[in-house]
Amino acid sequence: MVGPSMDAAIFSTDLGRLAVRGPAVMPARIILRSVPENDMEAMVAELQVKYPTQCKAITRPVTNLHDYFDDYDQQLHGAMFLHAVLGEIYRRNLIRRRAVLDYSQDWAELNPKAFDHMLEYGMNAFTEDDVSEYGEDFLQDVLEELQLRKTQRDDASQRTPSIE
Repeated sequence: MVGPSMDAAIFSTDLGRLAVRGPAVMPARIILRSVPENDMEAMVAELQVKYPTQCKAITRPVTNLHDYFDDYDQQLHGAMFLHAVLGEIYRRNLIRRRAVLDYSQDWAELNPKAFDHMLEYGMNAFTEDDVSEYGEDFLQDVLEELQLRKTQRDDASQRTPSIE
């Protein structure tokens, strides 16, 4: 994944709909946090709801805050706090990715015939209980992983010479 362009500030600019702000001319108010973990949790949840695709794309530790937040937000919230927010999003993405991989592996082993027909079944490969328990978004990621696994398996079998 290629990250946002330099100084994109995608969250501060609402995906480019607003202008990038510089630091406040007058000393900006700085948010004082009595329980930073709760504030971080709230901000992570808000960002994941408002920008699900962009949050999902954070698959590496973020090194450039300006990709996500402008100078004004960095001054207001503090760089350490915003790094912690992005780090938490990254951590959650890692956990989710591991869960998708594990579920995909288990599903493919338990459903070998359905695995061969993934493109035909699509989301119908999962039961209503699966959708209820895991959610469509998670299962869509599982479906993409299963289709990738099937493509890799099919490609490998085409490259492997048959012994006759």
